[in-house]
Amino acid sequence: MYEQTLLSDLLNINGIATTEFIMKQGNATQSDRRPPRFARAKAVCNHFQIAKSTLWLWSKTRPGFPPPLKAGEKVTLFDIHAIEDYLRAAAGQGM
Repeated sequence: MYEQTLLSDLLNINGIATTEFIMKQGNATQSDRRPPRFARAKAVCNHFQIAKSTLWLWSKTRPGFPPPLKAGEKVTLFDIHAIEDYLRAAAGQGM
């Protein structure tokens, strides 16, 4: 069984949401690392200074890229912290 905070309840006016987002399955939790910082595509693109098309290309073609989360019919969120971690790891591997 999974328990999670409703992402649609986390959005604020500028499209960035921060929360202690924990998914539990048995005894395992994902709260061991820093909590996710969810944001809509526009805010993520501003943060990383990339185009929306680049963000969507990375999410569809790069293996291991953090997948977006559907928070509603028209709301898709990305985890900025997970993307930062992914880019650091990719830079360390010379990608």
